[in-house]
Amino acid sequence: MLIPTRIVASYELLTQPEPTERLMAWYTEVRLGLYVYGPVAIRSSKGTPQSPSRAVDLVDDAIATISRWAFSPVSDGKQPLTRYGKLNQQTARFEGSFSPMSIKTFLSTAVCCLIAGNTLMAQTPSAKTLYELRSYVSEAGRQADVLKLISDSGIPMMAKHKMTLVGAWTNVDPKDERVFTLLSHKDKASADAAQAAVQNDPEWKEILQKSMVDGKKPVATVERIFLSTNDYSPTIDIKDVGNRVFELRTYIATKGNLSALNARFKDHTMALFAKHGMTNIVYCSVLEGEKLSAAKLLEAVSPIGKSSAAIEADLPAAGNSLVYFITHATPEAAKVNFGKFGADPEWQKAYKASEAASGGSLTAKDGVKSLFLKPTAFSPIK
Repeated sequence: MLIPTRIVASYELLTQPEPTERLMAWYTEVRLGLYVYGPVAIRSSKGTPQSPSRAVDLVDDAIATISRWAFSPVSDGKQPLTRYGKLNQQTARFEGSFSPMSIKTFLSTAVCCLIAGNTLMAQTPSAKTLYELRSYVSEAGRQADVLKLISDSGIPMMAKHKMTLVGAWTNVDPKDERVFTLLSHKDKASADAAQAAVQNDPEWKEILQKSMVDGKKPVATVERIFLSTNDYSPTIDIKDVGNRVFELRTYIATKGNLSALNARFKDHTMALFAKHGMTNIVYCSVLEGEKLSAAKLLEAVSPIGKSSAAIEADLPAAGNSLVYFITHATPEAAKVNFGKFGADPEWQKAYKASEAASGGSLTAKDGVKSLFLKPTAFSPIK
């Protein structure tokens, strides 16, 4: 392996006696090395490669943080010391087993540990999270009432009974009056308990009674879909980005091919989505044991009147479906993004290889559905 001349020169400087010069040489070497290797070695929480400049920023931040800690004053009871000095003093007590560490050794070890830790935390999926996707069908002409009910009363009631609202959306198509929300729960038992507590809360009952018009509540029906995050899913970053639309996509896999479909997303699709301007938000499967059918799932998350697919009527959604959110700048941008994605040779290669290995399509005919959603004013994630 060839080593750039400037790195060799930097290494030679590290042997010089002056600590400040050694530190500067080491620092230069780290920065230069990250310009060469950073985009591969360091990835963001979304799993996408960082730019070289961002990788350098991470090292700069690490050095600043560690330096503030290492050289902050402490006392050994006799004289002022820095944390770095006290550490050397302590290691020197082990009867020669350790020699006092140099500034370069201390900082290089600490920075490497910090960056490695951050990288592992970013790349290692978190423990599975339980989400509840709700699809509210509004009574005709009453979507605004549903939104007001959730905003003014629903959110305080959720907080009261320990439910966490992650997001709330309406369809980009104004003809579709459904409202979608995403909640997070500790587990299914606590979700059911919280829902029962809300339904039995006298305050909530009174609110619903007051919301009725001509004997009808604002919500005609609601479908509750429990989802567990897939092992390759990023953790949802709940923040207000603005100027983007969410796309809720649902796939029904062909028999026995959900694992192959997930593998394709994990190994190829997600990275290619990011490459072509899409942001991966979360990837889920219907919670194991749920009795929801795949047909009922599609009805809840498909464009109105377009939920049919070539699947058995009683096919369970659990074990056969993938549900995920991505974002785009606009619905028009999504068409461009997917056009580039579909034409990408890397995607075409992965697509053909996965289908060849599985003996055909990984998704049922007409089993891929998409909805473009815009966040409501009260949605935590935008």
